[in-house]
Amino acid sequence: SAGPTATAGGVVFVGATSDRRFRAFDSQTGKELWATQLDATVNANPMVYRGSNGKQYIAVVATDRLVAYGLP
Repeated sequence: SAGPTATAGGVVFVGATSDRRFRAFDSQTGKELWATQLDATVNANPMVYRGSNGKQYIAVVATDRLVAYGLP
């Protein structure tokens, strides 16, 4: 199983759940900020990175696929 990843901006990403959802929570309040359902269960810690375009992304591995989302 995989653990959560916290960002400096106060968002915690969690993906290793039995319902195949990938979620973002506010680290101060615990409020769910965003969720999406994936085709498979996340099996690695979420990764945060900055692309060559300067935009920040969050990515997860779900079975054998890498899925990435741009952050606002």
